[in-house]
Amino acid sequence: MAQNSLEDIFGTLRRHPDVEAPNLQAWDATDRLLLEAAAARLTPDTRLAVIGDRYGALTLGALGTLGVRRVRVHEDLITGERALRNNAAALGLAAADPGAVDATGFDQLALGEELLSGAGTVLLQLPRTLAELDEIADAVARHAAPDVVLLAGGRIKHMSLGMNAVLARHFQTVQPQLA
Repeated sequence: MAQNSLEDIFGTLRRHPDVEAPNLQAWDATDRLLLEAAAARLTPDTRLAVIGDRYGALTLGALGTLGVRRVRVHEDLITGERALRNNAAALGLAAADPGAVDATGFDQLALGEELLSGAGTVLLQLPRTLAELDEIADAVARHAAPDVVLLAGGRIKHMSLGMNAVLARHFQTVQPQLA
């Protein structure tokens, strides 16, 4: 995929097959913040996993602007999976060939070892519930690289201090910040 700007990518994204309306968009400020925070950490060979990418902004942003060749991604909703595939096609990108080791693109996987094995960086759109965050943090801590960096973000109205406690149970260092 040719290098694009985030504006190019975000401007192409649609929510379809989810609800679409003039006041709804397929990306938010958290997507931009996470990609900007990850930019200095990522190389073409970085083992990147993305969790909770609602419509493909994180996955396609990493592939299109940060030079990452392959992204493993987990979306909880089928609408997110389909939207990612639709948006990738609109940008001229397809899912990676599962059998090809050096393939570029993305792999849509269940939350677990295949998604996270060896991942050095994980981008996470924070879920709304602490139970779901606990499940995700546990999986990242168990299956990702020992020195994994988890960059997580979300909308302030859905975040709580309890999220820091959940993350602290699974990781040595938690550095909460507000954008």
